[in-house]
Amino acid sequence: MTTVLQGCLAIFGTGAAAVAVALLLQRSVPARTRYDFGRYGTVTSVLVASVFMLAVITSALFVWTAFNQAGRAVRQEANAVTELYWFSRTIGGAQALPLRTDVRDYVTNVVRLEWPAMAETNQMSPRSWQLANQLRYDVERLSPREGGETARYQDALRAVDGLFAARRARASAAATRIPTLMWAAVVSTGLLVVLLPMLLGDPRPAVRIVLSFVGATTVAFVVFLLYEVNVPFAGSVKVTPVPLEDALRSFADIDALWGDRP
Repeated sequence: MTTVLQGCLAIFGTGAAAVAVALLLQRSVPARTRYDFGRYGTVTSVLVASVFMLAVITSALFVWTAFNQAGRAVRQEANAVTELYWFSRTIGGAQALPLRTDVRDYVTNVVRLEWPAMAETNQMSPRSWQLANQLRYDVERLSPREGGETARYQDALRAVDGLFAARRARASAAATRIPTLMWAAVVSTGLLVVLLPMLLGDPRPAVRIVLSFVGATTVAFVVFLLYEVNVPFAGSVKVTPVPLEDALRSFADIDALWGDRP
């Protein structure tokens, strides 16, 4: 079942349930009680709607921050591996070949294996951590010659540090979730936003049904959207490995500049 279909079923199913509850309240709650709610409950309705909007905005900002962190981490990681691959080509010789091979292996593992697993388990792959450590070992065991190679070597060391910083940031983003307290605030105030029109709305059944349906579907849509974006690397809206895929494709262009040279 696609996410769109699941969303439609959840949203319109919630609207149908709200209509059923509204009709039930219409028949079970005395007219005088509904009149009193409608007369004195306006301020409460405004207050509840305001708290609901505040809870939604706070949760959305929390998710947006996690998405930005994850996106920056992936771009930083892609820049780091590209820098390391360039470095492996500039130093040349037999000592560059293991580094170049390990960079390719690392990016391939992250894109093809770690990313799908991370979307399912929200955890980083131990194998990718091993390959990242191997990259650090490849760089730190080199002995650059004096001159420009030393300067490029310092850039490579910074790229390795950037790679590990990006992985740690990606791991943190993968484990980030909307806190339970925020979910409780969104859901509880959302339920009140749906229930109050059933008591405060127009006494005519048709108007009450429309108000209940619109309120319920709106709240359900907001909750469903927050749920879908709650995990940065999974769901319909997610951070993709496109920058790393672009870096992997760029390795062939880098190799072409050196032709058949090792």
